[in-house]
Amino acid sequence: MKRLGAVLLLLACARPPPAKSEARPDLKLSNARVRSWNAKGLELDARAPELLVSRSDKSLDARDADLKLLRAGAEVKAKVLAGDLGGSHFVAPRGAALETNGGLEGTAPEAEYHRADGGVFEGHHGVALAKPDAGFSLTADGFRFESKTKHADFEHVKTVAGGTP
Repeated sequence: MKRLGAVLLLLACARPPPAKSEARPDLKLSNARVRSWNAKGLELDARAPELLVSRSDKSLDARDADLKLLRAGAEVKAKVLAGDLGGSHFVAPRGAALETNGGLEGTAPEAEYHRADGGVFEGHHGVALAKPDAGFSLTADGFRFESKTKHADFEHVKTVAGGTP
């Protein structure tokens, strides 16, 4: 009996612990293009070299995403973009860059989008905005932009007119 116990103990110690299983996406798209329309026409034209979709948690993840927000006249690029399939919440945890048709350029080390209240973009780890042709720049610790009202709030702002911060 002691021998059987010793053998079982050795076998239990020799067996590696079970590996954690990572959730695998249900769908992996390469060179994906997503377009979204509303009553007024094409609203969003997005591209990503890789788009992962998971039905179990209703999420999507994109790498090197490039989103053209046609109605807003802006383009947003993000190394990583994660969100829900319904489009109500997106996060760019590794940063986002913005360019508008009006010449405004911006970067943030992280950013979020919430569709509630007409669409809110925000970040709490810094933001830099510039309009090079106007000689204007702004840095802040955080931001909140409400699409519906076109209202922006910035935390701890530093602005420079006629130069760079």
